Amino acid sequence: MISIRGPTDLFLLADRELRSLISLRMDQLGDGEPYNPLAHGELYVAEDGDTAEILEMATGVFIITNPFDGLRYGHPHFVPSCEVIEDHGQCHEMIFVVSDESVVAVFVPKHPSIDPELTAFCTAFAVPAIPR
Repeated sequence: MISIRGPTDLFLLADRELRSLISLRMDQLGDGEPYNPLAHGELYVAEDGDTAEILEMATGVFIITNPFDGLRYGHPHFVPSCEVIEDHGQCHEMIFVVSDESVVAVFVPKHPSIDPELTAFCTAFAVPAIPR
């Protein structure tokens, strides 16, 4: 997993469209100020080998487990704890509101090497992203 702490971290991403999307999110979260993950929210990108459990431990958010009822993705009554999962074509973006002023965004590239359960989860609950 890649933690995006600022604009220089964008160069860790090979995909130009993903870099552009995350750059836009940093601008939106900063709202006129330089992006600061401690003040505005944290951004993560899933990589090969990352499972939902690994992402949950690293990000501190619940992805495939609902913290309120303990149900896990796959259970017929499971409801995700994120605000939204958007389908951007090349990736999914999960948004978790963690406070009035902070979010956690997890970007999951659509690549065959990404964990199949994580990809299936995103696909199952995603809505089309609003064009930028």
